Amino acid sequence: MDNEATIMPTEGAMPTMASAPAKRWNETTVDTWKVMREQAAVFIKSGFLPAHIKTPEQCLTIMIKGRELNIPPMQALAHIYVIGGKPACSSELQRALVYREIPGAIFKCVESTNEKCVYEAARPGTSPALFTFTLEDAKRAGLLGKDTWTKYPRNLLNARCSSEAARTVFPDALMGMSYTPEEL
Repeated sequence: MDNEATIMPTEGAMPTMASAPAKRWNETTVDTWKVMREQAAVFIKSGFLPAHIKTPEQCLTIMIKGRELNIPPMQALAHIYVIGGKPACSSELQRALVYREIPGAIFKCVESTNEKCVYEAARPGTSPALFTFTLEDAKRAGLLGKDTWTKYPRNLLNARCSSEAARTVFPDALMGMSYTPEEL
């Protein structure tokens, strides 16, 4: 394979979350692939990555998924997880993808307490739908025995509610990352 072969998205500086939609998968050269492999090795050696990323290969795989979504490497490494071979992302990244990919979308939290969260979501030109996730829903799902649910119920209700709204109304914006790590 020569250096002009194409195997990944665009080369050059990584775009920000607010930049234009991702370019085609096959627009990056072998040189960019090599740079990403070197970056992955450095990132692993740095010790600054989340604990679940243990090898350069895991790091590189997450960076590639981030490139597919037009997300800079460090943001991808902080918000994308691979669970059972399936990519998942934080609820914050899901919301950012919706805001970036669907101009004019309605996607807002209308209520957030330690007992309940409600999101309103709609595509441009459609009527909003309400999504609710309650402490009772978390109990039925067997989530309340986990330590984080005891310490941060409002935050976790928000994450579950927003991810349900995002995957129901904006699945195209999530591009296959419809669930948060906690849901998988």
